[in-house]
Amino acid sequence: MNIIGLDPSLISTGMAVNGKLFNYCRMSDAYGKKRLNKWFDICKDFVEYRFIEYRNYDNYSDGEII
Repeated sequence: MNIIGLDPSLISTGMAVNGKLFNYCRMSDAYGKKRLNKWFDICKDFVEYRFIEYRNYDNYSDGEII
């Protein structure tokens, strides 16, 4: 049996799979000018960060279809 937990939010989504922790967020939210921001830095030994990229579309419908 696999145990999975999700914690969605506006800035990032946390996920735990069988005790392993992941965080999905934009790189721009995790990094300051040269290094990880405070909370991302504190948790880096426990969480695997997976950075995602958002695409911007001129037309709302095109973005929803993609």
